[in-house]
Amino acid sequence: GPGSWEVSVFARLDFFGLVTLDANGFFNHKGHFDISLSGELVLGTRSFGLVAGFNFRVAFGERQVEGEPEGITEYFFTVEASGFAELRAFGFTFAGISIGFSVTAAGSGRVPIVVEAYGKL
Repeated sequence: GPGSWEVSVFARLDFFGLVTLDANGFFNHKGHFDISLSGELVLGTRSFGLVAGFNFRVAFGERQVEGEPEGITEYFFTVEASGFAELRAFGFTFAGISIGFSVTAAGSGRVPIVVEAYGKL
């Protein structure tokens, strides 16, 4: 509508194939935003070497409430992050680790903060 606006951003950096970084997101006139950053490091090749990466996201906005009539919305805030590292040889992963977490609050009034985390070796 009148007076509304949104700014979207996307950027990619590639350091000779060794390190790549991606950033994208938006913010708007309501104060809603969603920003993501991800990256990857490759030492050697994807088939023979060390591959590591990460993802990070922070967002605030308004969304449709599942199971409710159209137009019933709630506010949410979320922070998510994850990372991994793998040692590869001949196309096989010989060792790897991954970790991640998310923190989310959604609803109206006082709402619970939901924390989830995982790890894998």
